[in-house]
Formats: sequence, C-alpha cells, structure tokens
Amino acid sequence: MFCVCVAHAEIPAQLCDFLNPEAIVKLEAGKVIQQRKGFKDAEGRNCAQGRAAILIEKPPSAIWKLLIANDAYHEYIPHAVSSVKYSEQGNEIGWKETVKVLLGKISFHVIQTRDEAAYVLSWRIDKTKQNGIHDTQGSWTLVPHGRSMTILVYAARIDSGMSVPAFVENFFLNRSLPELLDAVKKRAESDGAYKR
Repeated sequence: MFCVCVAHAEIPAQLCDFLNPEAIVKLEAGKVIQQRKGFKDAEGRNCAQGRAAILIEKPPSAIWKLLIANDAYHEYIPHAVSSVKYSEQGNEIGWKETVKVLLGKISFHVIQTRDEAAYVLSWRIDKTKQNGIHDTQGSWTLVPHGRSMTILVYAARIDSGMSVPAFVENFFLNRSLPELLDAVKKRAESDGAYKR
C-alpha cells in the first residue's frame, strides 16, 4: 500500500505521515528530517525511538549494497566499531554489532531481515545471545525518488536496560541521526570512497 505519488515518490503507507509533502520539500532542499522521543517501557526502563530521512543522489540499488554490508559499517558510520556475521539462513543474517559509547564499547547481536524487492532492511535483537543492551529493533527503508535518487529512512527503537536516559538518547538513537544518515549519503555518493 502506497500514498499518492508526492513529488515523484511513491511513499509506503507506513511512512505517509513522516514523508508528507512538507517533509519532501525539506529533503529536496538538502535537509535531514527527524522525529525522536525518549520514554519508559512497561517495566519502567528508559527507551528511545526515532526516525530520520535524507535524500541521496543515487538509485536504491546502489544504496542497498552499502546497507547489507554491515562488516564495512565501521569505515564510515559514526560510533560503529565492528560487525561480525555469525549466522545466515535465507534472508536472515545474524550480526554481532559493537559500538562506541560513553564509557567504552557495547556489543549486541541482531537478526537482520532483508527484503530487497521492497528495499527494506530490518533488524531485531537476537535474544538467544548475550547482549550489552536489553532490546533494539529498527529498519532502513529506501524510497525511490525521481529517476535516480532515493529517500533513505532510518527508524530505530532502543532499550538499553540502563537507568540513565541521557545514555540511551545520546549514544544509540541520538548518535546524531543527521550524522548517521549523512555518513551513508557521503559513502553512497562517493561510490564507497568516503571514510570517517
């Protein structure tokens, strides 16, 4: 299900409120749009969720190749230290992710599900493994825009399992959403040459 075509893009229904006509104008002007919030879950743990989007001057197929190569994230994505593949079954890939945080590094395991036909790459925490955070889930969605551009949407929900809200917000979700998306944009538009 898609929204009405807005400025040469068929927006997936679940993104219509976020990628509204006003947001598309901002994206076309070179801005990153974002929404984020901190909250407590049912058990009282501090969580954060948000989403952000950027316009990239490359077709979805070029960006897709970057997003599925988690083992190269440390080269250009802020705070990424390493990604090591530990399983692969069909379109589900297990990755051990390590990121820099305030007091060092945290590792966690995610199951990444790839839907190349829809250009959606989603993940969820692998609860069968030991993780340095309580829970995470999210997605990268590629929305074709015009002839050779793409709106890249990143969405994530993080439950660190820790009691300090600033920790969750500053080091997972707020890794600076604009900085995160800008890094992917630079890498894509440089044909893989950009490194942080």
